Amino acid sequence: MSFVIYLFSILTLLGGTVIVIKPAPVFDFIAIHSTSLTVHLLAVLIRGVVGLALLFCSPAAKFPTTFLVIGWASLASALVMLLVGRTRFKTLIAWAVNVPPLFKRLGGLLAILFGSFLLYGMV
Repeated sequence: MSFVIYLFSILTLLGGTVIVIKPAPVFDFIAIHSTSLTVHLLAVLIRGVVGLALLFCSPAAKFPTTFLVIGWASLASALVMLLVGRTRFKTLIAWAVNVPPLFKRLGGLLAILFGSFLLYGMV
């Protein structure tokens, strides 16, 4: 399960870096695929798998309580994403795509920090 956290951390770091440097291609890609049922289900699945991985790996982490909290939050967000329905999911994605570029870059910076924290916490 720690492999899942390492992979997620690295992908989050890379994605955040790309968003900080040039957010338009990432958000254009998201906008194009936002209406897909597959993307909605993938969002639920990724949150659920990462949440479970964080819960199972928390005893070995440097910050076990923090990993537990993030794991439970991730599982809760997976459940919420599953229950909100397609229309609200599309609305959420449309809102995120239309956020001003400065806030997109700040979100990318937060993704870098989050990915770094998870990676550091598992080393």
